Amino acid sequence: MAESLVSVVIPLFNKDKYIANTLISLAKQSYKNWECIIVDDGSMDNSLSLVREFFSSFNYKHKIIVGENRGQSCARNLGIDACSGDYVAFLDGDDLWHPSKIQIQVDFLNSNRDLDIVLGGYVVLENSRPPRAVSHNDYLKLKRGWLSFNGFGGALESVAMVRRIVLFEHKFDERLSTSAGLDLFLRISQAGRVGFLPNILMGYLKYPGQWHRGFSTLATDTRSLGNKLTDTKDARLLLQGLTQYRNMIEMKMALKPFSLSKLTMLLFSRQLPNPKFLYFFALRQLKSLILAKFYRLEISEIRKCLRP
Repeated sequence: MAESLVSVVIPLFNKDKYIANTLISLAKQSYKNWECIIVDDGSMDNSLSLVREFFSSFNYKHKIIVGENRGQSCARNLGIDACSGDYVAFLDGDDLWHPSKIQIQVDFLNSNRDLDIVLGGYVVLENSRPPRAVSHNDYLKLKRGWLSFNGFGGALESVAMVRRIVLFEHKFDERLSTSAGLDLFLRISQAGRVGFLPNILMGYLKYPGQWHRGFSTLATDTRSLGNKLTDTKDARLLLQGLTQYRNMIEMKMALKPFSLSKLTMLLFSRQLPNPKFLYFFALRQLKSLILAKFYRLEISEIRKCLRP
C-alpha cells in the first residue's frame, strides 16, 4: 500500500531569524512522503528569499504562495486550499518538529480510522528559562484548561495532523488570530473524533516581540470567540479565564519591578487574580518542568535543529 501524502502548511510573516531552522526540522523528518506549502503573508524581511534559497538547494516537493498581509488564519486557509495530501499538518515559521513527528502521527491516524485529528505533546523553549513540556491525554481537561487560560493549550497550529477531508468543512476563522487554533479545535472535536499522543513532537520557541503576546489583541480575539460559542458554560469559562489572566499580568507588572502604588491600586480595585486560578496555573507550570526532564532525549533531538 502506498504511503499517505502529508501536506505541511507553513504560514510565513517576517520570520527570517527562524524559518531556516523550521525548514531544517521538516527536512529531517524520517517520513519522506510530504509536500510543503509555504504561504507568505506579505513578509517585509528576508523570509521569502530564505525559503526560495532552501528549496533551490534541496529537491523537496513544495509550493510557494505569495500574497498580501491578511493574517495567519487567512494564510493557513490558502495553504489548505493548495493541499494535495491525505493528511494536513500545520507548522508555524518559528517552530520546530521532532524528526519522527510526521511518522508517528501518520501511523496513529492510519491505525485509528474513526479519528479525524491527532494532537501531540510539545516543549516550550525560551532562552532565559528551562524547557517546559506539555502533553495532553484527556479531551475535557485540555478543553477546560485551554478555555480558562489555566496553563497551556493544545498548540494546534504547529502540532496537529488532520484528515484533509475534515478541512473541506472546517477551516480557520479569518476573523480570529490568537484564538483561531482553539476555535478550530472546538469545531473539529465536537464529534469527539480527536486523539492524543504523549510524545513530545514540537518545539515552540518563545521570544520577545511575538505577535500574539500583546494582551489587547488577545482580549479582542477572546471576546470574539466567546460570542461564537454556543455552549454558554464554555463562553463563561473563556471570559472568566481572560479576566483572571489579565489580573495576573497586572500583578506581575506590579511585582516586577516592585511597585507599591500599583499593588495597592490592585488591592483596592480587587483586580488580583483568584487564588484558585494562581494555584492551578502554577501547578501546570511545575508539571511542565518535571515532564521536560522525563522527555529530555526527545527535547534534545528538537534542539538539534537550532543553528548556533
